[in-house]
Amino acid sequence: MSYRCIIFDLDGTLVDSEPLSSRAFIDLLPDLDVGVDELTTRIKGGKFAEVLLDIQAHYQIDIPKGFESIFRSRVAELFDTVLLPISGVPEMLEFTSLDMCIASSGPRQKILHALKQAELSHYFKNNIFSAYDIDSWKPEPDLFLHAAKIMGFKLNECVVVEDSTIGVRAAEAAGIDVLHFTQIPIREDCQEYKSFASMSDLPSLVTS
Repeated sequence: MSYRCIIFDLDGTLVDSEPLSSRAFIDLLPDLDVGVDELTTRIKGGKFAEVLLDIQAHYQIDIPKGFESIFRSRVAELFDTVLLPISGVPEMLEFTSLDMCIASSGPRQKILHALKQAELSHYFKNNIFSAYDIDSWKPEPDLFLHAAKIMGFKLNECVVVEDSTIGVRAAEAAGIDVLHFTQIPIREDCQEYKSFASMSDLPSLVTS
């Protein structure tokens, strides 16, 4: 099906930021005995406050007061030194002619910082939507519905590109087609979501 607008998730979809967020947790929580890959898989796509509760309960550690501010600063430091776009993303964006926007669970400042460091800002300009702006997080559908409305497109004219299970569920709940960027497709209730493993494949998927 041909679409008119692509709604992109950011972390793990356009920029390789998720391992850096996990690294920040591990750096700042000495009692957190877990590898980056395991933690990344566990917290992928989650709301920050819920991620903190999950880490505290699952790994049985205490999260200090004021941790979010310290965490955000550490993530920003990592972004400044090692953040890169996901492989193939700049080339994909260059050859994608549809309107595009970002719909991310992260704070707006983090989104802007990530796009700047990955040299992707010019592809999106002001078409950036944060869950913090509307106080609703994935897997609720509101962020994607908000993005489609502000961009000026009907739901069936949009497609969401997501890397997380939570994001896929949010798109499905919004009634918007979703493409899952992953090596391992999700299976829920005997339904397989449409997935792809290389960003070079995306232009053909959204225009076929």
